[in-house]
Amino acid sequence: TDLHIPFTRTSKPAGIKEKLHKSEPIEDRVNQNNRRKWWIDAILFAGFIVACIMDLTGLEIHQWLGIFLGLLAGYHLLTHMDWVNAVAERFFAGTKARSRLYLVLDLAILSGFMIIIGTGLLMSTWLQLPLANYTFWVAIHITVTTVTLLAIAIKMVLHWRWLATCYRKRAVCPSQ
Repeated sequence: TDLHIPFTRTSKPAGIKEKLHKSEPIEDRVNQNNRRKWWIDAILFAGFIVACIMDLTGLEIHQWLGIFLGLLAGYHLLTHMDWVNAVAERFFAGTKARSRLYLVLDLAILSGFMIIIGTGLLMSTWLQLPLANYTFWVAIHITVTTVTLLAIAIKMVLHWRWLATCYRKRAVCPSQ
């Protein structure tokens, strides 16, 4: 099977039993897991877009939003570490090309976030660092932000079926 699919009706990732109530039907557990993932992804994407519009947020909110999004992206990564480790261990043998593409894209996005947060902290009003070439750091910050946003858009296009399925099956909304 493709390692990217978190689980189907017949298989569950390691440790999923401990996190879920055994009395719930598998469909409810899948929907709860997808609902949580969908909301985290939506908050990350929307927050990243909002953080890119400094006229909307102002500098102080931009800085705090950047820290919050960095922490949320870290949480997102931690929730997918089983998949990351599985694909990384078999990167050159036994893993589908699509999973390798997802991993490379995810690593590019992770690198982008790290550079964005790093350059953002260097330029922040919190640290007040005397930067000799401030415009260089701003250019790096903006360029990496643009490239990372493009990588996120590509990731969303690659995952459009999952996004649409979650929305269509009301994984986003509470069950009625």
